[in-house]
Amino acid sequence: MRGLKKIMLSIATDPIPVFNTPEFPNYFKEKGEFIPLDNQGLMRCLETILLPGMSFDPREALPKNILKIKTPNYSGKELYIHGEFLPNSSSKKQLINLPSVDKICKTLKKLIGTPYLWGGNYPEGIAKISKIYPPNANLSSLDPKIQNIWQLKGVDCSGLLYYATGGYTPRNTADLVKYKKGLKIKNLKKEGILSLLQPLDLITWKGHVIIVIDKETCIESTPEKGVNSRRLFERIEEVLKTRKPVNKNPSDKSFVIRRWHSESFYASVIRCAQQSCCIL
Repeated sequence: MRGLKKIMLSIATDPIPVFNTPEFPNYFKEKGEFIPLDNQGLMRCLETILLPGMSFDPREALPKNILKIKTPNYSGKELYIHGEFLPNSSSKKQLINLPSVDKICKTLKKLIGTPYLWGGNYPEGIAKISKIYPPNANLSSLDPKIQNIWQLKGVDCSGLLYYATGGYTPRNTADLVKYKKGLKIKNLKKEGILSLLQPLDLITWKGHVIIVIDKETCIESTPEKGVNSRRLFERIEEVLKTRKPVNKNPSDKSFVIRRWHSESFYASVIRCAQQSCCIL
């Protein structure tokens, strides 16, 4: 292990931002003009944020106090953190307990108005980043979008759910599309889909997830609006204009609905027994 003392599996004591390039220190300087934004205004070098209690393995020390890591909490091959986030004291890995449907929904609704951040799953942000890499001007004087990015403040669509469940659910939509149980929605119209939905069902495809709150409401995080709630029937109407419902393996032009929370699942078992509706 080049330039790094042998360290056993580390446990995060604070939120730890994880990047997909060791070059990320080059972006946080001057007044934000070096932050690489794509045509959607997103900085895509942030992969995820490890929550307190999550484990990771420091693999290699790189220049500028950068560590290459591995973690069972995220599947990316190239993952890097700043060495300042390496815990100074030992801690125990925390068992992730799934909150109740009601508690998750309350957390989701409290996050309405939170800005969108690619790779973000810690809405209040990581103040330590702006202390490690202070801008050349008062942070509050910078463009609001740059302020949020510099502090890593916000959540993306799957990060919204990940935070609300305390890291219980998969971090990316590529995993959410096959998570737990899929509803049989192939060839159903809007009314048929609406009749099946329960709180915390996921309307999802690779690249996005919409979370059902109740029969009337859904919530999501989008680059344009951040975390926002919508009328459920209107959002399903929009989705059906460009995507078709399928039972599994959604393509670029389809979507699935996954039921994953144990409370919702057991309720659906009773309902299926009464109405003979099926879950995959």
